[in-house]
Amino acid sequence: MRGVIAMCRRLALSCVLLLLGGGATLAQPDLEREADEKLLRDARVTTDGPGLLAFFRERTLADADRAGLATTVARLGDDSFEARERASRDLVRAGAAAVPFLLAARDARDAEVVRRAADCLREIEQGTDRTRAAAAARLLATRRPEAAAEVLLAYLPSAGDEEVEEAVVGALEAAGLRDGKAAPALRAALKDKEPSRRAAAAAVVGGASADERRAVAALLTDPEAAVRYRAAAALVRAGDKAAVPAFLALLSEGTPAMAWRVEDTLYRLGGAKPTPASLGNGDDAARRRARQAWEGWWKVHGGEVDLGLLGREEPQLGLTLVCDITGGPASQGRVAEYGRDGKAVWQLDGLGGPIDAQVLPGGRVLVAEINRNRVTERTLKGEILWEAATTQRPIACQRLPNGNTFIATESELLEVNRERKTVSTQPRPAGIYYAVKLRNGHVVCAHRSGHLIELDAAGKEVRSVPCAGTEVWAGVEVLPNGHFLVAQYGPNKVIEVDTQGKRLWEASATSPSHATRLRNGNTLVATPNDHKVVELDRAGKVVWTLDTGANSRPFRVKRR
Repeated sequence: MRGVIAMCRRLALSCVLLLLGGGATLAQPDLEREADEKLLRDARVTTDGPGLLAFFRERTLADADRAGLATTVARLGDDSFEARERASRDLVRAGAAAVPFLLAARDARDAEVVRRAADCLREIEQGTDRTRAAAAARLLATRRPEAAAEVLLAYLPSAGDEEVEEAVVGALEAAGLRDGKAAPALRAALKDKEPSRRAAAAAVVGGASADERRAVAALLTDPEAAVRYRAAAALVRAGDKAAVPAFLALLSEGTPAMAWRVEDTLYRLGGAKPTPASLGNGDDAARRRARQAWEGWWKVHGGEVDLGLLGREEPQLGLTLVCDITGGPASQGRVAEYGRDGKAVWQLDGLGGPIDAQVLPGGRVLVAEINRNRVTERTLKGEILWEAATTQRPIACQRLPNGNTFIATESELLEVNRERKTVSTQPRPAGIYYAVKLRNGHVVCAHRSGHLIELDAAGKEVRSVPCAGTEVWAGVEVLPNGHFLVAQYGPNKVIEVDTQGKRLWEASATSPSHATRLRNGNTLVATPNDHKVVELDRAGKVVWTLDTGANSRPFRVKRR
């Protein structure tokens, strides 16, 4: 196994963020805490409370220094080559703090500024300091030293990375909330001139007592969309229906990533109620239509909606899980999770064609091994903790909330308990390429017949959606809006279709075997023939690439 469990696992029971972007950090279990401690110790970072505070203080730029970064970015287009080179070096040295300024520079009119900004971002992306910052924030949530809230708030504008910001918000909630009361530093940050501080304070104070939350409502009209989003999300999560109009407005007023998250949440709230059409391709006109439709929906159904249904969800760790059916030193396949820098933070080698996998709490992994007709549960060192044999080749596996394991083979859908006893089985015509069990007990399959098939809990077919192009190989994911995201290996396409099979979105990808929609609206795609995983934006443009090696075949991919 390469490396140790760097950056790893905040478990659903140990460190959770609320779906809408707030933070709620509970004590880390020993395994996770030890992993973060080792990561930092290897970087010679002291991991007690004072040492962690010092870590963030060292990485906190003064407001004047951050303001100077904008000037430095402008010098990327200077007439002097030496000045341009010096500006590039200074920005790379500034690291994560320079990222927001460099991202904005990608839209500059000067082609030289655009090129150099992209080069700087690429160099910064390859760094590992953000991984350490996220780990340090998680440990601070456990240590909770005095002045943690003040130090983290001071650091936030220098974070420059969504994953780190989320970890900091989680630590702020752990360190800054006591019995429903927010620390004075957090209350003061609601009026800070820096948007990132206002946004973080809104996320945390929005989860405090009703008296404390009143101050957050003032930020629903903040000039910064990110602040409005954090405030609206926190208040909606707290059950405040008065914040819903501001939340809906973000469908057209926020960034595209915010709009996708808002829509995702609305579909979850809608439940069985009829809901409006989706954001479609996400352009300005589609977003305005979606906002208008949801505002009309809320007027009709708002009184019946229970905001308490939102629940909690694990934070995005920025880790990409890849099932490589041929890669690894033993050429038998590997499962690995990669950071955004493309480096594996853990890796299991010598597997029997791992075609599907799921990371479980406690540093365990469930793996479907297609070449050995079995599903195994393993530690991150590869030790087998549980194994279920299958009579046919397994192509999907999923640990269910009841503790059982759902297994799909090419012609059978199984549910197996911890004693390896089959508690249900549904034989199907051969040709299942992928299957997933939904929360309502239904199963959706991608089938070589050119259809997406949905079965109820009793195995009765309730829907067969025509989807030409799945005859060679396909993957399917059910989206929160009820649509299907389909990877079509033969036609070199990833498409989104509705329940009638109407194509609503598509993007090109080389022989995609699996695709998953991310919270930011982008789509993560496994392309085994290209030996890569790619992330596509809504326009189909590649915005991130993971090269898994010339001998690899990445077949399934997931992001957490």
